[in-house]
Amino acid sequence: MPKTYLPEEICPEVPLRTVFANVSGVMIITFLFNLFAVWYLDNNTPNRGNYLIRYKWELLKSAGEVDWLVLGDSNGNQGLEPRIFSGRMGGKAINLCTVGTLTAFNDALMLERYVELYGPPGNILLVHAYDVWPREANALALAEIPLDWREINRKGILEKFTAKQKTLFFLGKRAPLLYERSAMAEVFQGFLGYPGFPGIKPWILSEDGFMLELDAMPENVERDYAGHLLKIEKELSLSSINLQSLKIISQISDEHKFKVYIANGPVYEKLNDDANFQGNMKRIEAELKSAVAGNERVIILEKTFPFPLEQLQNLDHVTADGAVAYTNEVADAILEANNNGN
Repeated sequence: MPKTYLPEEICPEVPLRTVFANVSGVMIITFLFNLFAVWYLDNNTPNRGNYLIRYKWELLKSAGEVDWLVLGDSNGNQGLEPRIFSGRMGGKAINLCTVGTLTAFNDALMLERYVELYGPPGNILLVHAYDVWPREANALALAEIPLDWREINRKGILEKFTAKQKTLFFLGKRAPLLYERSAMAEVFQGFLGYPGFPGIKPWILSEDGFMLELDAMPENVERDYAGHLLKIEKELSLSSINLQSLKIISQISDEHKFKVYIANGPVYEKLNDDANFQGNMKRIEAELKSAVAGNERVIILEKTFPFPLEQLQNLDHVTADGAVAYTNEVADAILEANNNGN
């Protein structure tokens, strides 16, 4: 049987100029598309956490002078109702709580910016979940803060980032096609009418920054609870970025003579009853006190706020009914602390 040979393919020579033009064209298109992604996601992100960060920083710019500046993470965002809180405590309150991945570092940045814009607030209320205090910096999350490197790094905190963290921070600022692929995929699915795509839903936020959530989610709470049982088996301690951030907040408080109240966020009652949880809470409260030692204007509210399944969406996020109860309980705790001489 005679041997058969495949014809040899001869590739034509490609001028270097053509290669350069093709590569340059791809780079330019990628760059322009990244610019589009930065603009579009700033205004239409399907990521609720990113939306909250941008919305609350915009709200800060128009906040004006307030008697109560509420800072913290997402359980404060949908747990502390400024209208009810103002009625209990007097004066104007605004809720600028964002997400836990920003840690208390975002609180410090927001407070600095607020003082620059309007002078010192009447009081500060910090609301954080127990598991936010041990968290270290998340470079990609911090990149969502609408400030540049110089502004974010005024206290030198970002200089302690590793080379990897600095790279991630840069990508988060300038290359959303790399770090927000899932968000962009959702956007294009929406454009194309992809079956099953829910669309970008508006979240219900009041003018004073409170996010209203109506439906309890018992199954989600129990699932979340199982994960947190494993988390609290370890000894949790205050992270370095939270420690540094609290010192910044305490320094500003001491300089401008206003009080800072630090409150625990709401928590599922079953976790609250766990001995490991209570042990970790006592340790974290002791470390918080140590971090602000010497400043009597910073007051740690040594109280947890347990809630039943019927008022929760997950382990530490309450429904609208739960928010009413939580806001009143926090107000009671502050009034009690003040009556005790704090």
